[in-house]
Amino acid sequence: FSSYDQQTFQFAGVGRRFIMTDKHQLNAELAIGASQSDFRDCKADDVLAGACVIGPPQTPPFGTSEDEVNYRVSGDYTWQISENASFAQYLSSNVGSSNTYTESLTELRAGIVGDMALVLSYTIKNNSDVAPGTDKTDTYTAISLEYAFGQD
Repeated sequence: FSSYDQQTFQFAGVGRRFIMTDKHQLNAELAIGASQSDFRDCKADDVLAGACVIGPPQTPPFGTSEDEVNYRVSGDYTWQISENASFAQYLSSNVGSSNTYTESLTELRAGIVGDMALVLSYTIKNNSDVAPGTDKTDTYTAISLEYAFGQD
């Protein structure tokens, strides 16, 4: 996905709960922090092995990385549909000078028996600035079986 080998984020900020009822919960956060990104570009060893060709957009320096200040805006909404079913939406955006990383997770949880639940989820991840010929957006769907430890 995209042109990153790895992205790491650290943030400190404030959060606020806007809605807190038996059925609905809405939270939001604002934060400032930093990010470290390692790019999936040609490394000197790859060029020597013939696995990577030097030329646009792959030009030295090899194995580049970038550190920058980031701002984060995020929120989550949870709806307890019934005693055994819930819906949740999580959205976050990390904004830096060279890239904006956005992630959305939508999930539907249904209790099966006791502390077991079936979880259906859909995730979207997007980087605004990637190397040419690389996808900006990655999506995936998951079906999971979940067990909650220590629930009363």
